[in-house]
Amino acid sequence: TVTYKNGSTTVTETKNVGSYTASVVIDSVIGGQAKKENYTLTNTTKSFTIGKADGSFTFADKSEVYNGSAKSITATDIVGGTVTYSTSQNGTYSETAPTYTNVGEYTIWAKLTGDANHNDVAPKSAVLKITNATLSGSVTISGTVTYGETLTANVTNTNSATLTYKWYSNTTKSTSGGT
Repeated sequence: TVTYKNGSTTVTETKNVGSYTASVVIDSVIGGQAKKENYTLTNTTKSFTIGKADGSFTFADKSEVYNGSAKSITATDIVGGTVTYSTSQNGTYSETAPTYTNVGEYTIWAKLTGDANHNDVAPKSAVLKITNATLSGSVTISGTVTYGETLTANVTNTNSATLTYKWYSNTTKSTSGGT
């Protein structure tokens, strides 16, 4: 942004990267007390260049709990370009961040390709950590059973997980089970 005064008025203009020339032309005397004929008026010209600003973005480690859905890390606070992602520092970058579903630690790389007014930002890495979910549920066995009767167990599964169970009689495990 370039700011200058035109008489008593402040003027602000937005300029892109490039070379410019500013000229000051004196065409009257302050206060109008003297005539132009009494002065030699001069023009002043100044050249200047506006260089690229640094681009920037925030890319931080993230921890998630497993829930069966895909997870990723994406950049925030992006200034001056387009962020792309990769699974390795020197790999192929894409505007779509890689996603992961299973428990583990995954390194994701991001870099910013600067626009016409901003510099590129070198690749940064962040770690996506997906931790185990805690299953919840309960098993209840109710009633009194006499020899020859059937014992019923009720299993409540609040996480919609696949459960496998086995029946035990005293210390002997049965050969049958269920899911």
